[in-house]
Amino acid sequence: MNLTGNGNTDIVVEPGREYAFSASGTFGSGTLTLQWGDGAAYTAFKDSGGDVALTAAGGRVVVAPTRVVRFALTGSTAPSINANLVETV
Repeated sequence: MNLTGNGNTDIVVEPGREYAFSASGTFGSGTLTLQWGDGAAYTAFKDSGGDVALTAAGGRVVVAPTRVVRFALTGSTAPSINANLVETV
């Protein structure tokens, strides 16, 4: 998915399954955070490194606790980010 501005992009996944979160491109000094929620309230995914968030190309592996997760892009100036969330099977 190509992200070109600040905001949130919802994705529907299967709870309890493992997903690879990755992103590359121009972040424009912004932060791309992977969040989970119920459609009203969202919380950043956490792992041993803290919030699952990227400010440059990279990735993490997470287990989805709910059906709705989202990419939350904040603080970017002219971003062009290729963000992915793929089940690891």
